[in-house]
Amino acid sequence: FTSQLHQDNEQVIYAMQVYLTDGPKNYGTCFYRPDGSSFRVPYGKNTGYLLKNTGQLHGMITPCTGPRMSTYTWLVPKS
Repeated sequence: FTSQLHQDNEQVIYAMQVYLTDGPKNYGTCFYRPDGSSFRVPYGKNTGYLLKNTGQLHGMITPCTGPRMSTYTWLVPKS
C-alpha cells in the first residue's frame, strides 16, 4: 500500500504518528516544503513525528509490501 500525498483535515490541529516496529527506513512519512524540497521521517521503532497542521503535503509514497505498524493520533481542542 501507499498513502498518496495529502493535507490533513482542517479540523485536525496536530497529528502524531509513532512507529512501533523496525522495518525499511523508506517506509516512513515524507513531508514536502513549499519550495518542493522534502524530508522523510525514517521508519523505525520508537521514531515518528508531531505535525502542526498548516496544510503541509505529506504521505507514504514508497510502496509498502510488508508490515508497517504505528499509532496515529489526532490532537484537537477539547470541546
